Amino acid sequence: MAKPMNYDKWKKIEVSDDEDDTHPNIDTPSLFRWRHQARIERREQRLEEQQAHDKKSKEYKLNFKKTRFLFKQNFLLDLLNVEKNSTKNLKNCRM
Repeated sequence: MAKPMNYDKWKKIEVSDDEDDTHPNIDTPSLFRWRHQARIERREQRLEEQQAHDKKSKEYKLNFKKTRFLFKQNFLLDLLNVEKNSTKNLKNCRM
């Protein structure tokens, strides 16, 4: 039969909180404000980058749709030209 786990060694673990341990020469509330401001600035930068990415993505999708439309249009025009030419060739052959 397996032995039960002994959890006694886990009772002595000290959990440290980095935000509580600051240098005595540093004003802790100011440090918290600076860190908070840095988080806000990083978030705003990420949002700006995301908006720029979304804008480019929309432009690329629009250009893709335009290109696909023009391709289809030219393809159909080419088919019509081939059909016209083939009917002309058939008329010339019958004569």
